[in-house]
Amino acid sequence: MRLRAPTPDDLGAAYAVVEARDLADLGVSDYTLQDIRDTWQLSEVDLASDVRLVEDETGRIVGYGFVEDLGAFSAVRPDAEGRGAGSLLLDWTERRESERGHPVHRQYVAATDRTAAAFLSARGYSLARSMHRMIRRLDGSVPSDAPAGVTLRQLEPEDAEAINALDNRAFANDPGYVPASLTAFREEHLEAHDTALDLSLVAGEEERIVGFLVAKRWDDQSTGYVEILAVDPDCQGRGIGRALLLRAFSGFAAAGLREAQLGVSSVNPRTLRLYESAGMTPRFRHDVYERPMHKAQTIDPRSR
Repeated sequence: MRLRAPTPDDLGAAYAVVEARDLADLGVSDYTLQDIRDTWQLSEVDLASDVRLVEDETGRIVGYGFVEDLGAFSAVRPDAEGRGAGSLLLDWTERRESERGHPVHRQYVAATDRTAAAFLSARGYSLARSMHRMIRRLDGSVPSDAPAGVTLRQLEPEDAEAINALDNRAFANDPGYVPASLTAFREEHLEAHDTALDLSLVAGEEERIVGFLVAKRWDDQSTGYVEILAVDPDCQGRGIGRALLLRAFSGFAAAGLREAQLGVSSVNPRTLRLYESAGMTPRFRHDVYERPMHKAQTIDPRSR
């Protein structure tokens, strides 16, 4: 097994690893080729330093990993497990996270991947929280009245600075949240290939933005995905988030989409209840494993 940095020509091989991992763990592919291309093109990602591939003895790409501000992601092809690719990637991600000054080591794995969970536990990681993917079938218009004094409108590119600042305030106390610069926020959330500004919304009150929703459109799945739903901390508890969510559902249905999806952390039970009350149910779950920077344990590299 050999670890190396990718070239742009490796994009398809990297995607094949992630797709195989998703199909084994989730039954569906949760990433697209363009998703990985978008990640590699972010200005805050250095392809030579932040991304690695694992080649086996035949030259086939069997592992993929990258490190970003939110943590690390690693994937090994199911048919290549037990040969050391996972250990190579984990060792590298830990070194890179240390170089980037992360406060903890962090890995995201599908909840059904018990091999990965056992592997991380043996390396000193523990389950920190879970990310639930929620879904709702769309079968027509959804009532979505805004609270008194609040107006809902389409999100515009010039709203970027205001909603970036609101995003940083709204999620400041969430575990694992990392404030994004305006450039990073624009690139990742407003300029991605699947961002649907025409389906995204802002909530305004007295000339200021008090909430927003960024939507993605996945036509191949006939799905509208709520990537971010944020409400100003001073305005929470007034039904603004619910109004944004239900208005987005109506917009998705009017655009001919048949399903809505979003992700929610287990540390936000109130938000989870909001989504359940809006008719959403869980589809699958990713678990977040963390360990302090100083805590490490060596195990047989052949175990992963």
